[in-house]
Amino acid sequence: MELLGEIPKGIAFSGSSPASPSTGKENSDTLTSFCYWPLNMVLHNKYLSPKPGAEALGSFPLPMQHLHPDWRAKASELVDDNLLDGVVVQG
Repeated sequence: MELLGEIPKGIAFSGSSPASPSTGKENSDTLTSFCYWPLNMVLHNKYLSPKPGAEALGSFPLPMQHLHPDWRAKASELVDDNLLDGVVVQG
């Protein structure tokens, strides 16, 4: 939620409650607040990446991270993204 924004209620409540990895019981801990901080801002403000590079790198994975699975981009659809200009893949 911090990187992608608020999760639509239809998606958030469509699954089952997560189990705690240590006990196998439902996890009763709830996180009550998140501060939206998109990846490009994290890269620029926290890691001091230059703004143009932070924008390019921060926006690249967004189509693959869409919350609705049917709307997610496949990696093959992003092969022509400007971020990958000059990248040569062999094989």
